[in-house]
Amino acid sequence: MTVDDVELRELAPAVLSVLVRRGADFATAEDAVQEAIIRALSAWGDELPADPTGWLVTVAWRAFLDMTRSDAARRDRELRFDNEPPAGAIPIDIDLSDGDGYLYALEGGSGNIGVFAVGSAGGLSAGTAVPTGRGGSSGLQGIAAF
Repeated sequence: MTVDDVELRELAPAVLSVLVRRGADFATAEDAVQEAIIRALSAWGDELPADPTGWLVTVAWRAFLDMTRSDAARRDRELRFDNEPPAGAIPIDIDLSDGDGYLYALEGGSGNIGVFAVGSAGGLSAGTAVPTGRGGSSGLQGIAAF
């Protein structure tokens, strides 16, 4: 017996219903079932497994878990990126008004220093520290208080 698309299409609704009953959201479950069908076409060859529905459910569930983990990891990376200071930032010990934020400085190529204030809620405000000349002191311009 050979595998054909019609047989696989007939199994897809049953596999989809199993994933949804297990708690998968419908859209991701559909994607996982399609992934399982693609893998079945390449893995089965000319012979069906003993339990084609069980095989598809197992592969689709694993694909669903992989998709869910991948999405969670992506969201975690995005949150960390939004809440972390820019690369190369140097913390400056300055008391911000609410005490929940941090101030970072980045030296630019022209000798100017970019200043970034990162609040506890992840908000980012930017300003510039411009060299004032003698004594190496700087004046801060454009720093938003938060």
